[in-house]
Amino acid sequence: HFRTLMNDWGNLEEGHGLSRFQVDLPVAIRLSQAFLSWLQGDPERASSLASRAIDRAADLDHMISLGNAISLAALPIAFVEGDLETASQLQLQLTEVSRRESVGIYEGTATFFAGAIRSARGDSAGVTLMQDSITGLLRGGWRARVPFYRSLLAETHIAAGEMQLAEDSLRAVLGEVGIREERWWHPDLWRVAGMIEAGNARPHQAKHYFQKSLDSAIAMGAGAATKRTQLAMAAAEVR
Repeated sequence: HFRTLMNDWGNLEEGHGLSRFQVDLPVAIRLSQAFLSWLQGDPERASSLASRAIDRAADLDHMISLGNAISLAALPIAFVEGDLETASQLQLQLTEVSRRESVGIYEGTATFFAGAIRSARGDSAGVTLMQDSITGLLRGGWRARVPFYRSLLAETHIAAGEMQLAEDSLRAVLGEVGIREERWWHPDLWRVAGMIEAGNARPHQAKHYFQKSLDSAIAMGAGAATKRTQLAMAAAEVR
């Protein structure tokens, strides 16, 4: 379906791709393709597609299209793949977008990843930014991606050895409205649950959650999630 969309709408002349909701169609198609490629396990193609979406949006100087391309695809892909340098550049770019176009989800996402990047670089103060951004997003009614952010926060706590805080963060996901519809991240929620159990020296429970993660990932063709869970199992020495 994405290939068909790209053939029909992916190469419109600049300025002729804006939809009635003021998002450039070629940008929207490419960022969606990028996100899907990432989920399937092809981060290089995903990054290339996301970069092309960003370049077009930047050339158009269209902030909504640019903000969507960064916040919904390029930035989370770069961060989860461990490319902190690119993630940092994109975070700064999204901060500028949020300054020019007052959209709550852009500001909240920029703040969250500012904290996530700081935490990944060993700055414990980043956790507060991550927590505050989630609170702000929910206060503003922006619930999409919050389960994803909470699980990244849980992983930050795991890395710091704070298993109770990690469990609290993950449990909060269960209370989020719409979590059942964000199935693309379900395998990773199970993976993080397994990591918590492994950190609490409960290998049998960890193995149970890791297996649920693998089953869920394989069922939806999420190659990236499958690899992340396999790596987590190896790190936890769970077989």
